[in-house]
Amino acid sequence: METKSESDGLNILKQHIPELDGLRGFALCAAVLWHYYSCTITDYTAILRIFRPLTDLTIVCVDAFFVLSGFLISSILLQSKGSPNFFKTFYIRRVLRIFPMYYFMLGLYVVGVWLGGEQKIPFIFSDPLPLWSYAVFAQTFFMGIVDGQFNFGPHFLGITWSVTIEEQFYFIMPFLIWLIPRKHLIKTCLLLIAVCWLTKWGMRDDLMRIYVTMPSRMDSLIMGIMIAYGVQQPGFINYIKSILPKLHWALLFLVIGLALFIQFPQGGVWFGFLFTVAGIAFSLCMLIILTHREGKISQLFRFKLLRWLGGISYGVYLTHQAINGALHQWILNQPPTIHIKNSSLIWQDISVTLLSLMVSLLFSHYAFKWMEKPLIRFGHSFKY
Repeated sequence: METKSESDGLNILKQHIPELDGLRGFALCAAVLWHYYSCTITDYTAILRIFRPLTDLTIVCVDAFFVLSGFLISSILLQSKGSPNFFKTFYIRRVLRIFPMYYFMLGLYVVGVWLGGEQKIPFIFSDPLPLWSYAVFAQTFFMGIVDGQFNFGPHFLGITWSVTIEEQFYFIMPFLIWLIPRKHLIKTCLLLIAVCWLTKWGMRDDLMRIYVTMPSRMDSLIMGIMIAYGVQQPGFINYIKSILPKLHWALLFLVIGLALFIQFPQGGVWFGFLFTVAGIAFSLCMLIILTHREGKISQLFRFKLLRWLGGISYGVYLTHQAINGALHQWILNQPPTIHIKNSSLIWQDISVTLLSLMVSLLFSHYAFKWMEKPLIRFGHSFKY
């Protein structure tokens, strides 16, 4: 029997979708795997080489966060358009959700620098960027390529590049939704995606700029907006249901294509559009989740562990690099490394990496319980 939400669209203000928490948890697992494994392994055995296309694929996990964020936030804004508290409530909630943990990490970084962190733990404190840039979400303008390598600044705060892209985007998105008539929203989104692709093309010789610049990464965020608009339209969900088999095949094709394509050397035009394809893949996955709640993919993302990880994902995302760098330095006197060819070191490396993961999970669990969750609840006391 068809429900009202299926025929008339989803109401994110009234309906929590646990599968999206699971999707966020899945994206977090991919991000941690990228930093804890793909970025630290020194070599690949024959067996590990077989799985390398999939482990390297974790580099595109951030686009899952972008699509999710664009969908969830624009869903609320679209349903609240015209409210007298539209801007006030949006920005209060964003500040309460993002700023406390973000500035907590920034404060810890300042204390670490003051205590001589650059000499004691160079992996997470070296290559400093202007401190003020983090405070105003402008650090991505100072990131670049140094000695042929992507330089995100100190690894303690390097992960904040993606948070900065979202915050820069959300400085303008409420005005976009408020000012653009609904009937022109999709056309506007398509125009912005075209601008994004032209930006990627214009930056094709500067891969770091493509990777960390909001105009060149906003297409995944905009895809989330388009999905949010679609699921609120009568008949859209039923239409997506009618083409579900095609969406499943398209998703499988994109994942296989990404896994193979990412093995080519990084360079040229393809690099920027790799993340566009990832955004499309995650968008298809979200459409399948939203319209086929009883399907196998939705069941996967309802897995309790993934939903728990999705809940604490912000804290884990911000802290896992700093904790891994600190513990590897203090215990093994090295930057995070997994020495595959040296069997006497590999188990030490893996043990410290797993310890780092446990510390990050525990810290983030209690940070969410004692700080983030109460602030989110307080933010929801401000109504649209």
